[in-house]
Amino acid sequence: MVSNASGFARLGWRILAGVAVVYLAGFVIFMVTLPEPVADAEVGKADGIVALTGEDARLTPAVALLEEGAASRLLISGVFPETTKSDLKELTHGGARFDCCADLGFVARDTRGNA
Repeated sequence: MVSNASGFARLGWRILAGVAVVYLAGFVIFMVTLPEPVADAEVGKADGIVALTGEDARLTPAVALLEEGAASRLLISGVFPETTKSDLKELTHGGARFDCCADLGFVARDTRGNA
């Protein structure tokens, strides 16, 4: 005869296994139904680009998108107060569009401020 404790343990393992199977099945369904990535040619022009400061790896691609015409304006948020537009233009290799269409935001002091 099987004791109640081992019967409950087996029931618990069966429930856990069932939950795991349902979870994995849901994940597989999710993966299979994901939409196809959008080709670059299908991406439309954005109204603006926002780059949160912190490292060059964020700024340079944002400026490149602006220069390529992906958007009409660029906002760089969280800029250090002593940083000038010409400093950032030189750092990111900005072109003519940077002069007219890039705005610097000096209000944010940290990640929370950028948010």
